[in-house]
Amino acid sequence: MPEPPANQAGWPWVNTQAGPEYIKTDWPKISIVIPTINQVRYLEQAIRSILLQYYPNLELIVIDGGSTDGSVEILKKYDKFITLWVSETDHGQTHAINKGMQKATGDILAYLNSDDIYLPGTFTAVAEFAKNNPHIDLIHGGCQVIDESDDILSERWGSINNLTELLDLWDVWWKQRNFVQPEVFWTRRIAEKVGPFREDLYFVMDYDYWLKIFLASGQVGRINKLLSAFRITSVQK
Repeated sequence: MPEPPANQAGWPWVNTQAGPEYIKTDWPKISIVIPTINQVRYLEQAIRSILLQYYPNLELIVIDGGSTDGSVEILKKYDKFITLWVSETDHGQTHAINKGMQKATGDILAYLNSDDIYLPGTFTAVAEFAKNNPHIDLIHGGCQVIDESDDILSERWGSINNLTELLDLWDVWWKQRNFVQPEVFWTRRIAEKVGPFREDLYFVMDYDYWLKIFLASGQVGRINKLLSAFRITSVQK
C-alpha cells in the first residue's frame, strides 16, 4: 500500500483494523464503483477507505470523467490495487456509475462518490450480513455526515422497510429516516431485475434506484453499524 501524505493521520490514512479471517469461509465478492471528476482533494481518501478494509474478495472500479486536477496521478499511484480505472470524457455522474456497474462482477454492489468514505469494518459487516440473510436485496446501516475537514456533523440511521415509507417525504425523509447513499449496498440478483440507474436524473438517481428495488419486491435489511461517511461541501450537487 502506498504511504499516505505526511500530514495525514487516522482513518483511512492509517489502518486501524484487521481484515476478516480469510481461511474460515468463502467471502462474497464486493464490487465498488467510484464515479469522479476533479476531486483530487478527496479521491485518495475514498480509495484508501476501500483498500484498507483489507477485504479478501474486492473489485474496485474507478470511472473518472477526464479530470485535469491531478486525479489521474492518484489513480496511477494506486493502479495495482484498482481492478479497473479509466479517465475519459463521459456524460456525468450517473453515466459513470452505469459504466462501472457494467464492468462489475461482484455478488454485492455499491458505489461511493469520491468525496465520501467507508468506515472501518464495513465490508466484513456487509458480507457477513449478506451470508446470514440471503433473502435480503438491499443492505444498509448508519452513516456519519462530515464536513470538508472530516469533522463529524451528525449521524443518520435510515429506517425504510417498504415502498410506502420510501415515498413518505414527511414522516420519513423530514425526520431523517431515509437512506444516505454511501451506506447502501445491494445484490447482483436485484440489480439484474431493476437494470441501470436513470441517466436523465441529475439529483435523485439513487432515490429512484431504491424505488425500483422496492417495486421489484426487494427485501431490505439494516446493520446496526456505521458503515460510511457522507461529506457536505460547498461545491457539491
